[in-house]
Amino acid sequence: IAMNSLDQVVNLKVRITNLLDESISGTIHAFSLKQRVLALKLTPTQAGKSTPSLQPVNDLYKIMNTSFIKSITVLPPFPKKHQRSLDQPAHVPKLNVAKLEEALNQMLSKANQTMPKHSPQPSPVPTGIKKSESPASKVYAKLLVKLGKENVQWQGNDSILLFKEVAVSKPYALSRISNSKRTQSSKYLEKAKTALREIWLADDNSTKGG
Repeated sequence: IAMNSLDQVVNLKVRITNLLDESISGTIHAFSLKQRVLALKLTPTQAGKSTPSLQPVNDLYKIMNTSFIKSITVLPPFPKKHQRSLDQPAHVPKLNVAKLEEALNQMLSKANQTMPKHSPQPSPVPTGIKKSESPASKVYAKLLVKLGKENVQWQGNDSILLFKEVAVSKPYALSRISNSKRTQSSKYLEKAKTALREIWLADDNSTKGG
């Protein structure tokens, strides 16, 4: 189906997955494709309020950059045919949920592709890495570019996991690369060393102005 706006998805419960394959659930409260942001009203479990309480719970919201959204899945309760939500305007038609998901993800993808090519998107920094120009954040971001986000994971404790089996620990030198699976050698060790070596050589040349 064709969609010219996202008005039809406001108040829908969704699960959003970001580029780091981290998921969060809530209700779409508002959005702005022009500013590339989406306001998600968190569900009680996501907001840390899973235990029932007699006290009124204030609504919590999360503002998300749509550039970092990988996919959106509509969750139940789904809109019923010929039934209108009290929060939804009468003129908004009901849509097929599967087609709605597809259209929503297509619109987000199209909006993100309209960004100027000379302004590359910054790599998302996972929880645990300081957003300053620290060695951890720089190495992590460059490994994402070289090896792909599916092959790079932040492990915490200043450790980065490559290909789900090669660990790189602080200060991220070649000597700090090891096989996390002690029972067998990893076929990715050399590939990880090559990527890390290229990162440090490029950084060294940049520092020297070469």
